[in-house]
Amino acid sequence: MKRTLLVVLAILCFSALTAVAQSYKLQFSADNSLSSCELASGGVGISTIHVLLTGSGGVTGLLFGAQIPSCWGGTTWIGDHPAIATIWPTSQENPVGDFWLAIGDTQAPIGLALAFRECHDLPLYIGTIEFIGVAPAPCCAFAPTHPSAWNNFATPAQVADCNMLEHEAAGGSVMVSSGPACPCQNALATEQSTWGRVKALYR
Repeated sequence: MKRTLLVVLAILCFSALTAVAQSYKLQFSADNSLSSCELASGGVGISTIHVLLTGSGGVTGLLFGAQIPSCWGGTTWIGDHPAIATIWPTSQENPVGDFWLAIGDTQAPIGLALAFRECHDLPLYIGTIEFIGVAPAPCCAFAPTHPSAWNNFATPAQVADCNMLEHEAAGGSVMVSSGPACPCQNALATEQSTWGRVKALYR
């Protein structure tokens, strides 16, 4: 528990720390294995966006936002759904499982800050974000967004590695609805060598 709280404090105090250059990418996808780059709903009704973190090394914390793009008008955020166990164990004295602590949400100015109980190798499946839309959104891309409350980094996300050092992370988008003028490309094509482990978890 003490380590988890330290990771959260590190994430929420980014302004006092210097980001270290390293390769991380927070990818939005239409499924949990980066094999589909377009939402099946086309933006109408309930849409589920899967969130996955790729890169080298490991991760103990993550901070990012997911503001609804203007091209997906009339859409409402339903909620964030982390994938790993619970968001705060019932028993603090004897925590069970690989839990994390979550502060904020993807729509808040501070973003969603996640702290893991231990270091995780990448790629890592983070979870899902649900929205409900009322109209199609042709040629509309949805990517992670920089939490507006933070001015010490400019990328869509920031990662704390296994040594609690901070790294800026790029963002990868999913198409709400594509078309001839805006074809989408599956992220799996560039991540093929690393995704066997993640895909195996969901068979």
